[in-house]
Amino acid sequence: MKLEIENGKIFGSINLLSKLVLKNKESRHRSDLIEELEKQLKKVAKHEKTLLEEHSRKNDEGEALKKEDGSYDVLDMESLTQEKQELFEEVFILEGGNVTGYLKTVKKVLFECEEEWSGPEASIYNYLCKQFEKETETKSA
Repeated sequence: MKLEIENGKIFGSINLLSKLVLKNKESRHRSDLIEELEKQLKKVAKHEKTLLEEHSRKNDEGEALKKEDGSYDVLDMESLTQEKQELFEEVFILEGGNVTGYLKTVKKVLFECEEEWSGPEASIYNYLCKQFEKETETKSA
């Protein structure tokens, strides 16, 4: 079993999964998935910081300059935005080994969830369910 999730959807997925009230195995498996997603989120944040630094004005030592408000002094916002969009659209894949068990559990939890979602959470919930459905469709094809 595998789960494919865009980098840009990881933060919202962590928040949604964290709101589910679960016990025992379901809670443990949800926590395992969140742990993997948090690792990837840290990598994405690191790459985003690198992009910001690469697209910023530099001092004489080659270090990225920041404005008075603490934000980076970006030279080409359009180029930065495009590269960040590419980063956020890249797909993180969890597959095989130890992840199979907790992916199955979280899939079951999401599909049986009676929680009512609205706004951005509803969108993330729908996205996650579609990603798990895609896995099901792939196996049956």
